Amino acid sequence: MPENFLIKFDEITGDRLNTIPYDKDITPDQAQKLINDGYEIVSCANWNKIIGNYDGQIYVKDIKNGGYIVKPPYVPTLQESQQKKIDELKDVRNKKELDPIEYQGHLFDADKDSLDRLNYAIITLETSGKPDIEWTAADNSDVTMTAQALRGVIAAVGARSNLLHIKYRELKERVIGAQDNETVNAIVW
Repeated sequence: MPENFLIKFDEITGDRLNTIPYDKDITPDQAQKLINDGYEIVSCANWNKIIGNYDGQIYVKDIKNGGYIVKPPYVPTLQESQQKKIDELKDVRNKKELDPIEYQGHLFDADKDSLDRLNYAIITLETSGKPDIEWTAADNSDVTMTAQALRGVIAAVGARSNLLHIKYRELKERVIGAQDNETVNAIVW
């Protein structure tokens, strides 16, 4: 293990950009060339701090005061926070669209496959001439449903979906209008 390393640091964040072992393969002239290119000689002990082998924390160069400090936690930009929150709100909306829907005192599954099955049942009733069909609700109870009642379930899903999209757009506009991360993070569904 070399006694020293040549390390180039980011001039703004103090993060390590590149490391070259300063060992017998590096001549003094080569080392000076690297130093002129922005590299610094760092002891093995400090290198261990920088890579997290000292106390488990990652250290960066303290650009302002010199030495090394524990790397501060990453603080996202306002735009990053806004995009993360918009994605989070969209996920909530999408999950709520799949929740069972209440219709005429029963809960019905509302995922895509269930809605397809509701449509198939409507077609079956209309082509068979039968007035109703036994339908298994989300709680596994059997419910007698007409084609009109099945359409009512689908309409309820559509109405709820519209309300969810309206709420999502309102929350998204609040996120876009936020001026700081704290305001963005305070916006919840």
